[in-house]
Amino acid sequence: MKYKLYQNNKRKYLLDLDSVTLVELDEIAYSHLTENKKNKDVEKDIKTLKNIINKKIKESEKFYNSDIIFEPSNIILNITKACNLECIYCYAHKEKPESMNMKLIKESLEYIFSNTKKKKITITFFGGEPLLEFKKIKESVALSKKLGKKYNKKIGYSITTNGTIMDKEIIDFLIKENFSLTLSIDGCEYIQNFQRPFVGGKGSYEKIAENIELILEKRKKLNVRATVTNQKIEIKKIAEHFIKELNVGGYSFAIASYPYTKKWTEKEKKKLYKEVEEIIEEKDKRFIPLNISGVWETIKKGEIKKYPCGAGLGIVSIDIDGKIYPCQRFTGEKDYELGEVGMQWEEFINYKKEFYKKVVKKIEEDCGLCELRNICGGGCPYELLTKSKSRSISCNLTKIGVEKLKVGR
Repeated sequence: MKYKLYQNNKRKYLLDLDSVTLVELDEIAYSHLTENKKNKDVEKDIKTLKNIINKKIKESEKFYNSDIIFEPSNIILNITKACNLECIYCYAHKEKPESMNMKLIKESLEYIFSNTKKKKITITFFGGEPLLEFKKIKESVALSKKLGKKYNKKIGYSITTNGTIMDKEIIDFLIKENFSLTLSIDGCEYIQNFQRPFVGGKGSYEKIAENIELILEKRKKLNVRATVTNQKIEIKKIAEHFIKELNVGGYSFAIASYPYTKKWTEKEKKKLYKEVEEIIEEKDKRFIPLNISGVWETIKKGEIKKYPCGAGLGIVSIDIDGKIYPCQRFTGEKDYELGEVGMQWEEFINYKKEFYKKVVKKIEEDCGLCELRNICGGGCPYELLTKSKSRSISCNLTKIGVEKLKVGR
């Protein structure tokens, strides 16, 4: 039994790492575990806990061995390669600014809706900048509603946008259709304008800040996402700006990695970790990045993650040519194609299973001995399988999240 002990707000907890089971301890049990003060009742309770843990682990293994996990439930439509920004770490602006046509969108939605066994489907619009194709997004939503009725599916919508192409019509539409909305913004004005300028070099901060204000006039909560580069390692300033200046509900951050940016030095990594540790201690829980609070939620729910995310499972990412990939990060990576729209469904599912095996094999090779393996699930499959150099940083951020666990927040 591998475990960690915590003390939060004068309360004591044990976290079993194999089963991701969090248990509150009384003083007797805590002393039994920390001071070798043996107690027969505690020994009995530990034996009972071990039985519960073993049962939970078996149930988790049963879930991951079922075929239902391969049925798509999140369709990512890479609706355009075009973008009006020229971010310093992005590869997209180097591609041809092509877009998905409505014929393919219809075929893609029909293909998934008519075949998947999942009852709820989320459609995510991705780019490039997806709102450059707002007309197609509206048509796609209308079409999906018809398909939902035809195939008895519940539908949700999601979009990741740079937030610069918005007006009253777009905002009203996104709110009316209850879109899960994520805006990409890298921080305060000088960081945003340096890292995410418009094509041509003009700063984009002023425009996105205006649009965030417009959204918050009609919607109480908005989450944003920042990309952190080793040219601007200022997590504390970024967090403070998001929470105090822009008044967003929450934020997450991703690490820009080589070959899209310069390689991170050990000194730069240490600065990043130190700043993350400091913002975790802030009293206002909105300062806690969703990356970290997400780890905490996994622990509090007691969720065993044998696999890190939905890539290659519930998620499918469809490119502008109809090729299908495990998620948006793999889109365009020919070595990770899962097939194409319209192919025989059973063959498509088999490709997904092969991808899953490949990821699990790599997880066991890299993470088999890591005590946090069942908490993070092995980390991002893209970072596992490709030349991305941000994996070690992601691992260390997860470790910080577990070490700094705040049970009562």
